Amino acid sequence: MDPFKNDEEILEVDIGQRMQRLRRKGAEEFGAVGDEALEAVEMMLEKDPERRCCVEGILELEFLRE
Repeated sequence: MDPFKNDEEILEVDIGQRMQRLRRKGAEEFGAVGDEALEAVEMMLEKDPERRCCVEGILELEFLRE
């Protein structure tokens, strides 16, 4: 299942740029969110289904296993 397929509005959004803006806003607005968590979200929001991380891959991330 590809949540981005045929969704022109989403396909035109640069997820990487959005994630960088979220990082710049900092913890005061969004709470203490670690870089690893933000990277995991970015991996899950990858538009290309061939490059998008699957659930198993996310669960293997070090910060989730701590």
